[in-house]
Amino acid sequence: MATDEAPAQLIAGAAAASSAETADAIDRAADKNEDPEVAAILDDAALNADKTVSRVSWLRRIVDRLFSRPD
Repeated sequence: MATDEAPAQLIAGAAAASSAETADAIDRAADKNEDPEVAAILDDAALNADKTVSRVSWLRRIVDRLFSRPD
């Protein structure tokens, strides 16, 4: 696969995509669940997954800035 991105950018992008997919999967599971106790656990997991998405996105932006080529 040919790309102009540095390996660090590729890794950061993959981590961001993975964390977002995890958060989406937890949200879908919470929407389908009918057990109140499990729903509460899934809601907590979804909140933590959303925090992870934010942190990884923040890190990805830093990596992009560090490895971006001047135009």
